[in-house]
Amino acid sequence: MGDEAILSGLTRVLNAAYPNSSMELLSAGKQFPFGVRSFVKALFRPGRFCFPYRTMKNCNLFVLGGGGLFTDEEGPFVSTFWILHGLMALFFKKDVVCLGISIGPMNKINDYLAKKLFSSAKLITVRDQRSVNILKKWGIESHLMADFATLIPFDGHKEKNGAPYIIMSVRPFVKNSESLYKIFARFCDMIIKEYGFDIRFIPFHTGASSDRGILNRIFTLIHARQHIKIDSYYYNIPELLQVICNSEAVIGMRLHAGILAGLTGTPFVPISYMSKVSDFWDEFSGIQAINLKNVTLEALESTFKAVIAKRDSVRQIRQKLLEKARNTEKDLLAALKNL
Repeated sequence: MGDEAILSGLTRVLNAAYPNSSMELLSAGKQFPFGVRSFVKALFRPGRFCFPYRTMKNCNLFVLGGGGLFTDEEGPFVSTFWILHGLMALFFKKDVVCLGISIGPMNKINDYLAKKLFSSAKLITVRDQRSVNILKKWGIESHLMADFATLIPFDGHKEKNGAPYIIMSVRPFVKNSESLYKIFARFCDMIIKEYGFDIRFIPFHTGASSDRGILNRIFTLIHARQHIKIDSYYYNIPELLQVICNSEAVIGMRLHAGILAGLTGTPFVPISYMSKVSDFWDEFSGIQAINLKNVTLEALESTFKAVIAKRDSVRQIRQKLLEKARNTEKDLLAALKNL
């Protein structure tokens, strides 16, 4: 859902910059098979190269991003996969822009390849100051802009229907453990008992490695399961935004669980499982992100209580997100038109 939100905001600007153009999305199954498993499959089905080859060869502009594409925190070849797509576009002598990205720790090989890509890109926008500093150290210019999900318009208001609830977003990650799931379960029981809130688990990812498996596991560890609901995946972003807006608070590992909560003015507690999460919220005072390595029941309880008690600070965060989004839409539109 985070990727869908990014795409929704980005296409708003691309359509405004190039109103007479068409766009082709290299989505799952339509990308170059540069991954280990996809490459092995392509050896037996070489036609998997045809669509991305034809699309990239015929395009006028190749857009790479946004999101946390350039980090090895989820695996040593994840960033390689995206870098190779950018280098392939350069091989076809296409204009390449890298938009709305964040850059985390990478190994030396990926560092080297990323520098080659970024040094030839026509435009680079990043969504956190740390990424700006990394590129500056490499001698590469970039522009600090908003995450594109913040460009999604939302002017809804809180609707009071049924029992009050909070939202939890938990995702699969290599550093997850059974003890972590038990902490989340105990936290849910505490929320239900002390605040009288129901809890809605919302999966932000469907398909392979779906969030639902983790959410179901936590569900089995909760005592007051009658107050828990595991939602379906939301294919409609405005509908998801309204569900978030109606909640009392959001606790989320997913970066965009926090971003969408901020857009709706809903109190939220981000859990930083990768550097892109903490890097994004560093510039926002009042955000109390919990590092995944330091998640305890006590930390969740105290942070949740502090966030609930300071609802006014969420409005300030929302205003800052919206202001940054407006500036991004204006500045990015001008930059794209001048390419």
